[in-house]
Amino acid sequence: MQAAPIKRPGLGRLALVIAIGIAALLVIGGIVLSRRVTTASRLSAQAHALVADLTFGRAQAMKQGAPVVTCASSDGATCSNSNNWQLGWMVCLDANSSARCDAGDPVYRVQKGFDSGDSFSASGNTSAILFNREGFSIGLAGTVTITLHDASGSRSATRCVEISAVGTVQLQKAGTGSCR
Repeated sequence: MQAAPIKRPGLGRLALVIAIGIAALLVIGGIVLSRRVTTASRLSAQAHALVADLTFGRAQAMKQGAPVVTCASSDGATCSNSNNWQLGWMVCLDANSSARCDAGDPVYRVQKGFDSGDSFSASGNTSAILFNREGFSIGLAGTVTITLHDASGSRSATRCVEISAVGTVQLQKAGTGSCR
């Protein structure tokens, strides 16, 4: 007569495979979610940096009683004629209201370009925002929107910086206001 098999308490093979499968799905879901959160945080920080520098430039124009320009700049020394703000930007006093940082103009702030592959481009091919001593934007044809997209093209993390002719600066998420 054979001895009856001994039943051991615990998981069977099928239950173990199912548990491992569920754990794998949870790990993959966590990785995808963390990428989205990281991308949204990066884009938000980049957009907030421009909002801070535009607001600073406007405040300096009112404080100094002279025009101040925030312009796209790839080298941090001169304004570019490009609306590609992801290359960087700078804030400087603009005594002659040329919407450029000329030799001898004091430079207040410089932001280096992004190394993430994100795009940050302005509507109307705008490469500079000039604030006068009252804090108004000079030379804008209405409202300018500078749109920030991540390298993957995902619209969910898109951020926009909107500058009005009266000098107000707003940060918007995708789907609000003029942010597309």
